[in-house]
Amino acid sequence: MPHGTQVFCTVTSYVAGRVGLATALRQYVEIGPALIRERLAAIGRALRAGLADLPGWSVPDDVDAPGSIVALLPDEEIDLPRLRADLVARKMVTTVSVVERAPMDIPRPTLRLSPHVDFETAWIPQIRELLTARYS
Repeated sequence: MPHGTQVFCTVTSYVAGRVGLATALRQYVEIGPALIRERLAAIGRALRAGLADLPGWSVPDDVDAPGSIVALLPDEEIDLPRLRADLVARKMVTTVSVVERAPMDIPRPTLRLSPHVDFETAWIPQIRELLTARYS
């Protein structure tokens, strides 16, 4: 061990985290991976279709692309990290995917939406409103 390095041991553990993970795994197995994949794919299709004609943005993936993650490509250069921070402040969690992440696939930075299995399609108009009101 390098000089000055200390080893910290604890007899306690993060019980709440373990219980939460165990609960999530139990629910995943009970519901079934296939049903969860189906649900996420349906969410992705609905979100891509609902944002396809969003002014100022394009959806580079086909509506039927697998999964629920949706990439949005701004039609013009905007400050995506600032946009992301503004959206997070409005309770819309997103990520920014930079070109270095996939240089052969991403022509410029994209905004990524990663909805969970409990996403409701009724939220799509609110997402559209947030994106067009702030950055159209």
